[in-house]
Amino acid sequence: MTAGGRLSPSIRRALGLSLLLLPAAFYVLTAARGIGSSDAAILVDEMWHRSLSTHANHHNLTILLGWLLHFLPLAAPARLANLLQAVLGGVAVGIFYFATLEACGRRRVAVLVAAAVMVSHSLWWHSTIAEVYAANAVLTALALLLLARLRRGDAGRLLPGLFFLGGLAPFNHAQMGIVVLGAAAALAVWARERAREASWRAALPLVARCGLAFLLGSLPWLATFAADAAREHSVRRALSLALGGEFKGVMFAESPGHALADVLFLLCIQFPSPFLAFVLVGPFLLVRDWRDAKSLAALGVFFAVNTGFFAFYGTWDKFAFLLPSFLVLAMAASFALAPVDRWFEGRSFLVRSGVAAALLVAFVVPPPAVYAHLRAWGEAGGIFARYAPKEAANILDVGMYLANPDRRRFREFEDFAELLFARLPPGAIYLDDDSRTYYPIKYLQIYEGRRRDVRVELVNVWGIENWGLAPPGFAALLRSAHARNLGLFLPSLETPYLSWLLRPENVDRYRFRRSPLDERRYVFRLVTAGEEATLTPELPRDPVLVVGRRFGTAGVLVGTEFSQWDAVAGELRFDRNGEPILFRLEWTAPGGERWTGEEVRVPFGCVVAWSALDAPRPLAPGVWSVEARAGATRLGQVRFTVRPPTSGEARRDSGSPAREPR
Repeated sequence: MTAGGRLSPSIRRALGLSLLLLPAAFYVLTAARGIGSSDAAILVDEMWHRSLSTHANHHNLTILLGWLLHFLPLAAPARLANLLQAVLGGVAVGIFYFATLEACGRRRVAVLVAAAVMVSHSLWWHSTIAEVYAANAVLTALALLLLARLRRGDAGRLLPGLFFLGGLAPFNHAQMGIVVLGAAAALAVWARERAREASWRAALPLVARCGLAFLLGSLPWLATFAADAAREHSVRRALSLALGGEFKGVMFAESPGHALADVLFLLCIQFPSPFLAFVLVGPFLLVRDWRDAKSLAALGVFFAVNTGFFAFYGTWDKFAFLLPSFLVLAMAASFALAPVDRWFEGRSFLVRSGVAAALLVAFVVPPPAVYAHLRAWGEAGGIFARYAPKEAANILDVGMYLANPDRRRFREFEDFAELLFARLPPGAIYLDDDSRTYYPIKYLQIYEGRRRDVRVELVNVWGIENWGLAPPGFAALLRSAHARNLGLFLPSLETPYLSWLLRPENVDRYRFRRSPLDERRYVFRLVTAGEEATLTPELPRDPVLVVGRRFGTAGVLVGTEFSQWDAVAGELRFDRNGEPILFRLEWTAPGGERWTGEEVRVPFGCVVAWSALDAPRPLAPGVWSVEARAGATRLGQVRFTVRPPTSGEARRDSGSPAREPR
C-alpha cells in the first residue's frame, strides 16, 4: 500500500486478476455434477456429434466449443458441458466488468455491478448447467463494451467491429440478431452526423466496411444455412426454420398486461437486493449522461427490441431470453451508483473501503438466500406459484430446478433414472416427454451404458413434425403392450397423456396401477390383458373433494338462489389413479335430511365438478354436507354454510334468474 492509503499497482493488478477469475470459480463450484436439465442432455448429444444447423433451436457456437471438449477425457460429457457454461459465464462477467468500467469510468462501481450480475438469477442459472445462454451473455457483454467505447469516438474502427459481432452472434442463437440491429442504429446516426459535416458520400466508405464486416461475421451462419437448404431441398423452408420454425406459436402469445407484469416480476427476481433500486434509477441517468447519440441509439434499439419481443414470448424460460436486457439494465445501474461513489471520494481509505464492502455484501448475499427459498414460497401460491412443484412432481422436483441456480446438490434427473432402472423389468417400455426425463434417460443409456434393454420412447407433446410418438403411435404401442403382456410405464396420467388416454379408441380400455419408486417418486404401470382377470378394482388414492372460493370465505355460500354462473362450488379429483370408478354424491341438509345422487362412472384422470345446482333441493340457509362414496367407501366429504345476504350485501350475480326448485 502506498502513502495516502492507495493500493500499489502490483496489488491492484493482483486484485484485478482475482476478480476476473472469481466469477468462473464461483460458477464451477455451484455447477451441476451431472445432467442438470432435460435440454442439457440434448445439447450434450449435439456437442458430441457436432450437430450444426441454423434452425432456431440450434446453438452452433456453444456446440462447437463443447465439441472441442470431447477430445479432453477429463470427465463425463455432461460434467464437461456444465463446466463449459461455468467458464463462459465467468468470461461474460469479466467482459461485463470492463464494459461497465468503460461506461462509468469508476473501478469500484464496476466491481460492485459485476458482482451483482454474477449472482443474478438468469446468468447464474445458465452458468451451472449445459445451456446456451451463457454464450449469449458473452456476446451481449462484448456488444456493450464496444458501445461504451464508441462514446469516445473512433467509429471507423469500432462500428465495423460491432457489425462483425452482429454477423457472428446469430450463429449461437437467432435471438442475438439484436446486436446487428443496434449496430445499424448506431451507423445510421453516425451517417447522418457525417452528412451534416460533409456529405452523404463521405459516409459511404465506412458503410461499405461495416457491410463487409457483417458479411465476414456471418460466413459461418451462411455456410451452415446453405447446408440446411440443401438438406431441406428448399431455401424457403430452411429460412422459416431459422426464423423460429415451430416456435412461432409462442411468439406474441401473451397479453400486454401479463407480459408487463411478468417482466417486472422477473426483473425483481434477477436482483433481489438493494441493487434493484439502482437498476430502476440507472437507465434515466444513463440517458441523461450518455451524450453520444450513436451509442445511445444502438443501446436503445438493442434493449427495446429484445425486451419488447420476448416480453410476449409464451415460454417457461422467458428469463433466459431476457438475459441481454437484464445486462443492459445492470450496466445502466452503474450511472446511479457513480454519484454515491463520488460522494465518498474525499473520505479516508477505510471509509471508502467500508462503504464498498457494505454495498458488496448487500448486493451479493441476499440473492442466493432468496433463490434457496423460492420453491418453499411457491408452495404457498401467489406470485411465486411458478416455483411450486408442477405436474411432474411424482418424478422431479421441478420447483427446485426452476428456482435455485446453485446446482451442487441437484440430482433429480439422475436419482429418478437410477430408481427407474432399478425397478423396471427386463425389456420394459417407458414413455416420456421432453418436458420431463426422456433425454436424460437416453443420455444415461447412450453415454453411460445404463439399462439399454429398456425401450424409451418420446411422446410428442408439442405437435412438432417427427418429434416423437403422435397419438396414433401412442395408441398402437398401448395395444401391443396390453395384448402381449409387456411392461409399459408412463410417468403421469396427466398432461399430455390424459388427453390421449381419453380418446374414444382408448377410454375405459386400459387400466394403470401406480408403481412406487421410493417414498416420493412413482410411475404408472399398464395393466396387461393377462393380469386383468386376477386384479381387484383399486380405489382412487387421495381423492380431493373441495369447496370453491368464488363466494368469499371458503365454505360459505352467500345467498339462497344460484344460477349457472355460480356453478362450480367444488370438485372431486380422480387424477391420481389409473382406473375407472363408480361413485355417487350424498347430500345432507341442515335438518338432517339425506339424498343420494345417481351413481356415475368416471374414467381415470377425470375431474368431476359439482355445484349448488346439483343439490336435490334448493339450498336452505344452514350447514350442508356433501359426501362422495364408491360403494361403502367414503372418498371425501366437505361441509359448507349457506346464508342469505345481509342487508345491503349485493350478490355477485344479481342479474341472474333464480334457480327453479327441482
